[in-house]
Amino acid sequence: MKFKKVLSIALLILVVFTCMPSHAGHRARHKLNVMLIVIDDMGFNDIGYNNPQILTPNMDSLAAGGVRLDRNYTCPVCVPTRMGLYTGRLAHTLGWPTRNDGSNGRPALTRQSNTIAEIMRDEGYANRALFGKWHLGFEVGDQPLDRGFTQFEGMLYGSADYFTGFLYGTGHNWFDGRDEAPVPFGYTTDAIAEGVMKFISDTPNGWLCVVSFNAPHQPIHTPPVSPDGVDYTALYDGIQTPEKPKRHQFAAMISYMDERIGDIVDALKTRGRFGNTLIYVMSDNGGHLVHSADNSPLLGEKNTTLEGGIRAPAFVHWKDGFSPTDILAMTTYVDFVPTVMTAIGADMTGLGLQGRSIQETLLLGDVGRTYSYWTTLNLEGVKGFETVEICGKDKTIQRWPDGTGGRDKFELDPFTNLIAESFYNGPLDVWAN
Repeated sequence: MKFKKVLSIALLILVVFTCMPSHAGHRARHKLNVMLIVIDDMGFNDIGYNNPQILTPNMDSLAAGGVRLDRNYTCPVCVPTRMGLYTGRLAHTLGWPTRNDGSNGRPALTRQSNTIAEIMRDEGYANRALFGKWHLGFEVGDQPLDRGFTQFEGMLYGSADYFTGFLYGTGHNWFDGRDEAPVPFGYTTDAIAEGVMKFISDTPNGWLCVVSFNAPHQPIHTPPVSPDGVDYTALYDGIQTPEKPKRHQFAAMISYMDERIGDIVDALKTRGRFGNTLIYVMSDNGGHLVHSADNSPLLGEKNTTLEGGIRAPAFVHWKDGFSPTDILAMTTYVDFVPTVMTAIGADMTGLGLQGRSIQETLLLGDVGRTYSYWTTLNLEGVKGFETVEICGKDKTIQRWPDGTGGRDKFELDPFTNLIAESFYNGPLDVWAN
């Protein structure tokens, strides 16, 4: 019986991949366009399809017409998520947290690791652009143009003034290629969107475009009146609370970004490219509550390994390739690269990918799937280590402060689309909450 089950699964995999769009020819394969949209610090309850109070009609429409990833796991902060997102490999296997954004002299990605831009270059994709936030290394040799991208406009560091591009304590943080530049169009969300739309207009089919918004990451800089004439800050005035005093501003930044995503989608449609563009959208981690994000009903926030810190909105839209559906099975931040490789029919041998394509998850669900994360900690002056493992509905967080062990076990309920996260074992006091 066990052999028959394995054989049946193998045959199903063969059928699914045989029935995917043909990519046998070099030229046909490279007609697919790939767009990755990364959102910075958007919480689980900060998107319209999870919370109708937040107006995100364009993202909601893409999600409804695509594959919604309702249990998508990231890392609790942006650098490790981006490490895995661009390589298809778990961040701690690449050296996180010893390797980070480069501020300690050790950029996030070793020269031996392959980025999605380098992989697609080797697959014959001539045009590979990144607009927005990089945050994986700022020295020459570690910048986007050194890691496979042919065009870069945006931020090398993790954040910046939305209007001036200035990063306090570091200096200017908006670049055109390698050169410092003023923020085009006066607001970073606009600069990113306008750059992407020009790229779509100027570039023949068969491209990679990473759209890496810094919104709604702090600083909380409310947007101007939108191109559609909407003052989102005024629209949301009144939803702020004593616990979330900047909620109206935070929501305005998300809705403004959503409008610009709609403009990008319109540009794809105008050029007749919407159907054959795979659009992969995800937030890089949970929302930060101090900046008025909302991760309800999940516990925790950015910088924590509770569900609110590592489970964030995500979906994939490919009109010509995916039928609309929701996935309650686990997906993770390392699934983007194998999804793209499968879609373009590329050979993944030798890439060391540790994710699973969405195509495979649609078939297999949670079978054989786990999530793992490792980092160092320094909480309240106590240094230690932390590992997180999720397998099915079991989640274990283990911590070793000062050489001693503490283990918290949580039980997840993935089938209600919510999380019932409660302590199974009493945590060490220093790690509580």
